[in-house]
Amino acid sequence: MVTRHLIAVLVMVGALTGTAWAQAPPWASEYAALRAKAERGDAKAQAELGGWYLLGEGVPKDYTQAEAWYRKAADQGYAGAQLSLGWMYELGRGVPKDETQAAAWWRKAADLGQASAQYNLGYLYLIGRGVQTDAVQAMEWYHKAADQGHAQAEKDLGVLYFKGQGVARDYVEAHKWYSIAASRVSASLQQIFAAGRDEIAALMTPQQLAEAQQ
Repeated sequence: MVTRHLIAVLVMVGALTGTAWAQAPPWASEYAALRAKAERGDAKAQAELGGWYLLGEGVPKDYTQAEAWYRKAADQGYAGAQLSLGWMYELGRGVPKDETQAAAWWRKAADLGQASAQYNLGYLYLIGRGVQTDAVQAMEWYHKAADQGHAQAEKDLGVLYFKGQGVARDYVEAHKWYSIAASRVSASLQQIFAAGRDEIAALMTPQQLAEAQQ
């Protein structure tokens, strides 16, 4: 039986040709094309190939290969790869676990406008992991992500306004952001977010509620 590992190796060395190529599974040609683009320096292809190795899609799962391809794309300023590389450092996959490096890569992606990286960086600032605790910075990065429609950032922004972390306590803003977040998520999460919003509403005056619902 020809395994995925063997096919990947044969593609890499250029040995999968003729009858063997004709009998190869459908994903083999996709892998070959993607790898060729990645080796030519295409950052998007490099990031996609990293994803194949990370998840074991079409090739054997290999965190070392995933990290290597993500890094090639990340070094070219590809924000999605920078986000993924940050996760690899955060989780210690293919590299030693290093929260400072995770924060550094997420900052690079966040500076390029990657919403998930902005949210992740905000969370690190909130809890002081990989960076110094700074609720004001957490609020700023959550806002950047929320302004792009990142639902978790919208909800957590509501939490910060409710608690007065990194910003003056503001029930109107808290209620507003919980409501926006609830409108973007699945039914099960809507119930959770709506419950949080309703707890805030119970503390608000009729005037504040009217303002929040505008």
